[in-house]
Amino acid sequence: MSDWLTCLSPLRAPRTTSSPGSARARRWVRRSLCRLFIGCFAIAAAAPAGAHPLSLQECFEGGDFIAHAAQARDNGVTKAAFNDKLTADIYLIQAFPRELRWFVVDSEDAEFLQIEASLVFDRPQAPETHRADFLSRCFDRQGAGVRASLSDPTFIQ
Repeated sequence: MSDWLTCLSPLRAPRTTSSPGSARARRWVRRSLCRLFIGCFAIAAAAPAGAHPLSLQECFEGGDFIAHAAQARDNGVTKAAFNDKLTADIYLIQAFPRELRWFVVDSEDAEFLQIEASLVFDRPQAPETHRADFLSRCFDRQGAGVRASLSDPTFIQ
């Protein structure tokens, strides 16, 4: 069996009659270390990397999405129907690699967008008002970096 596969074979403690330098004891230690390494790697890979910072463009595109949600509401789409479609779309987007996703790169982005879309139906206002409120909250998530970009005279939307 190849060395890298030996760490996947059943782990048995060496017999007490084995000397510390025996081949069986060395294999047991090697398998144990291999499994420890694989376990650490799996935990590190599964751990969330934290919320990705939304770009200025993502905030503006998200604002357009929220304005369109308000227009859909004004055209008779119910909150339940909209949220069901949004949830299905988020699941579809999350099937793509992170680098190919728009806005909902991680679960925090998805939750933010779902909460904001729900506000469109819970507190009806004009689409542009919802867009402005969304942009304010989106920029707040980014901190001073986005606000500084907006005050830059060379910034063009």
